[in-house]
Amino acid sequence: MGGPAAAGGGGAGGGLRDMWAVALRDSPELVYLLVRPEFKALECDIRMVRLIEKKLEYAKQMTVRLEGSTYTKGDFTLRLCTATQAIHSTQALLGYCLDLEYVPVSSMGAADGLVGDFVELLRQTLAGAVAAAGGGVAGLQLDIVRPAYEKYGLMGQPYSRTHAAVAYSDLVAAMISSSAQQAQQAQQAAAAAQQAQQQAAAGAGATGQAGQGQGQGQGAGQQPHVVHVKHQPPAVR
Repeated sequence: MGGPAAAGGGGAGGGLRDMWAVALRDSPELVYLLVRPEFKALECDIRMVRLIEKKLEYAKQMTVRLEGSTYTKGDFTLRLCTATQAIHSTQALLGYCLDLEYVPVSSMGAADGLVGDFVELLRQTLAGAVAAAGGGVAGLQLDIVRPAYEKYGLMGQPYSRTHAAVAYSDLVAAMISSSAQQAQQAQQAAAAAQQAQQQAAAGAGATGQAGQGQGQGQGAGQQPHVVHVKHQPPAVR
């Protein structure tokens, strides 16, 4: 799956700045192009991608690869995938996704209750895994992503590869947004810790100076004990 490294931004791409190209393993000769801001989806020949790539800004292109295994249990089909994000030569784990399909039901609304029970069971299983690990995977979370089929005009139509392309593009967009939020929270926590460290260092320095003044006033021949605290934040490279 290919898409923009960042939404928006100027460049020669024009309306193609937020275009996603989705390729599925079971149809290597086809590609599904999605313009997310306008909710448009198009099935076309794989050769079309080469033409579009010439219009896209290379600096704003990125690829997300979803690969994993498919499991079948009764009427349920589960696809457990690992999502890896690649921007140029840099790769990073984006997260894990579980694609759940209940075969007898073609309407998402009709399957809400059954799928909800399954998701709740999965949440309990994940909570048990976190508890068994002693909280070592406290950052583990389960987010539910519902594809916007109605916005693409696909609601009520027989399930097709276009539905799958929309579902995976919405899933990847949600994972990228969640990853960005977590990175921002980590930066804020690091900045708060650095500020607290600077305040503690300034307080220790003030205490040392007060002790020095008291020692000088106690009479001749007594050497005061002076504490100097210097804090230098790490250099940013």
